[in-house]
Amino acid sequence: MKRMCEICGEAFESQSKRKKRCPVCDYMLYKSPLEKRAAKNKPTESALDKLLGEIAEYNREHGTSLSYGQYVAKFGM
Repeated sequence: MKRMCEICGEAFESQSKRKKRCPVCDYMLYKSPLEKRAAKNKPTESALDKLLGEIAEYNREHGTSLSYGQYVAKFGM
């Protein structure tokens, strides 16, 4: 069955009556299952990670080597 893509207007063949987009536009609109899984499993930065980065930056700027406990005790986080 000959169909017209609703996005780009190209003609394409489809067995389904419900298909409205050509394979190229369909691919561009929807991510592959591998891309979806990778995005879902992407680690997010927690508050602890942010604080540890802040501590590392403080230590680098001030030439110190404060640990997490020392930093929290000093600045009362």
